[in-house]
Amino acid sequence: MYVPQNHFNILSLLVAVLPPLFIMIFVNVKDKKDKEPKWLLVLCVVAGALSTIFSIIMENLTMSLIGEQVRYDQSLVYFALVAFLGVAVVEELGKFIALRIVTWRSRHFDYTFDGIVYSVFVSLGFAVTENIIYVVRNGIQVGLLRAVTAIPGHMSFGVYMGYYYGMAKFCQVAGFKGKKTANLWIGYLTAVIMHGLYDFLALSERQISMWVFIIFSVVMDIFVFVQIFQSAKNDTPIYRTYQRPQNQVPFHQIYQNPYYVPRGYVPPQYLQQQYGGQGMPNWGVPQYGNQGVPQYGNQGVPQYGNQGMPDYGTRQMQGGQYPYQQSQTGYSEGATDNLRQ
Repeated sequence: MYVPQNHFNILSLLVAVLPPLFIMIFVNVKDKKDKEPKWLLVLCVVAGALSTIFSIIMENLTMSLIGEQVRYDQSLVYFALVAFLGVAVVEELGKFIALRIVTWRSRHFDYTFDGIVYSVFVSLGFAVTENIIYVVRNGIQVGLLRAVTAIPGHMSFGVYMGYYYGMAKFCQVAGFKGKKTANLWIGYLTAVIMHGLYDFLALSERQISMWVFIIFSVVMDIFVFVQIFQSAKNDTPIYRTYQRPQNQVPFHQIYQNPYYVPRGYVPPQYLQQQYGGQGMPNWGVPQYGNQGVPQYGNQGVPQYGNQGMPDYGTRQMQGGQYPYQQSQTGYSEGATDNLRQ
């Protein structure tokens, strides 16, 4: 079906929007441990869409600089400069900035897989806007082709950026600032390299082969879906939140003290009715102090007396021997000496 240039209709809109929407639903379904609020996901899509403005401005500037330095001759060098510097670096930077502004300080960013969710939604927000432009200008056929090439491509770039983005957040909360910075850079550069290779193979299909581009796209998509399943399975908590943002506790602290409850935490009404004012059952667990260890005294052992152990009625050592009696254990003192030998 032919769509006139610059003509917009419902069918072209569906072709442009539905493929990214299906991928976003799939990724959100895989986020099983802690669902993100819908308003935040919509905000990620909007931020990704707005990042196209930054990309258009920077791409025009970069392409003009490339054109001044390199003569347009459809050589592989020219295509590499356009793919990596003119497109990949600029577009992924715009997505990364949008991702960082919208999600980095969000209290809902409390699991590592959230980084993939946010990044994919930002990337596909960019892809939806780009898709609409291409479909309106070039027709539905281009939209159908992009549904199996460019849209999964943007998802793939977003998944790898998001994986390292989530690891960077975990490292920041855990206090590893150097690893946080390294993961942010790795995520961005991985997306740039994958995006650059994708565009380079697409632009230089005549010089290389269309089959190389197809094989690269299929292999990349397979690895990305494997990464999604593995990351969802190994989803790691970054924070544990107790009702309010100020009650958000880094999860690595909870490993040290699993009974930690922040100040100001008010248990829900149903827990107070069931367990009392503390909102939790009294299991007789030891109270933890500032050091995150039980208050067992200077020796770090329970207060059981000078021997540091409870008196279970056992015989006390006398002269370095255990005077067992025949009536209690069936062993004589001599028998225990033989056993020790």
